[in-house]
Amino acid sequence: LPSLRSLDLSSAGLTGAAVAALCGALANCPFMLRLEMKHNNAGDCKALGALVAEHRHLTRLGLTGNNLTGRAVATLFEGVLSNSRSGGRVADIDLAWNGFGSGDGQLAAASIAAVLRESVCLYHLDLSYNCLNPAACAAIGEGLRDNHHLYGLHLVGNAATVDADGFVQPLQLAGAGSGQAGQRPLFSGEVLSSTANCLASKQASALHGRARGSCSDCHAASTRPPSTPCDDLTDEDMLRERDVLEQQSTCWACEGWSRVEFEWPVVDDEPCPKAVWALTSIDGFRSGLRLHLAKEGAPRFVGARMAPGGCALQVVFQVDSAVRVAPGMKVEQLGNPVDVALRTCEELPEL
Repeated sequence: LPSLRSLDLSSAGLTGAAVAALCGALANCPFMLRLEMKHNNAGDCKALGALVAEHRHLTRLGLTGNNLTGRAVATLFEGVLSNSRSGGRVADIDLAWNGFGSGDGQLAAASIAAVLRESVCLYHLDLSYNCLNPAACAAIGEGLRDNHHLYGLHLVGNAATVDADGFVQPLQLAGAGSGQAGQRPLFSGEVLSSTANCLASKQASALHGRARGSCSDCHAASTRPPSTPCDDLTDEDMLRERDVLEQQSTCWACEGWSRVEFEWPVVDDEPCPKAVWALTSIDGFRSGLRLHLAKEGAPRFVGARMAPGGCALQVVFQVDSAVRVAPGMKVEQLGNPVDVALRTCEELPEL
């Protein structure tokens, strides 16, 4: 079938040997665009990684629930990196619900980070529910830092969140660092107890009086034995185990985020500001977007960020040391007062 474009072998009971044989045959399908193999047991991914490395048209790879280890994921992403370097088109990878963070997770994270640093094609990556610890998530975040091509990253069910700017924020677990227990950050999409059993073969403990296990339960667990794969978890089961807060995703691709531009005019009867920031309701006015003088047109400070489609975005501006609303903008009363931390910079060292 040299003209094959899409193949779905989900829940087909494939083992590592079968996947290896399949990949050998798929090398003769040069125009295949999508390969779905959800809910199988793909094994060490050596053959799959080799296929991805050489295939020039493959764009989508679905491996949800394949009981992959961290080493297998590292091998797969070595193939993805080769694909990227040779002009391949891999753009969408789904590795959710594999639990590979509980075994060689750091190795997998390093390989994923290498792809994020170099790939200009990878557009969407789902790493949900893999029990990656804060160090592994930090490695992925570092690889993502200068990436301007990935528009969708899912990290729920790991020890990190993705903020509204698309940056990975590893969770600071209670007792880490200073040794003092701090307030636990909001972590949407936590692994529920039944799922933690499947991913890490360990009964999750109740958290804050709720019968749901945190991702740290999976971090502490030993590597899952071969006898406890997630083969019998269906898509419906996995959807039921997800936290309802996961609907509030910061995935730019899935949620239809778009570019929003901000502008602060320089008026004739006021001195030109030294610095201007835009603070938005996306993150509760906590982080400021630094605006810069436009190089063309009327004198003004401009900047842009991504925002959810259809979002009623609220914005205030820090203009030097004052919080202001742009001239001509509609003013709305906030339901609750908000504390805004003023910023400084080289041009504005003091407030």
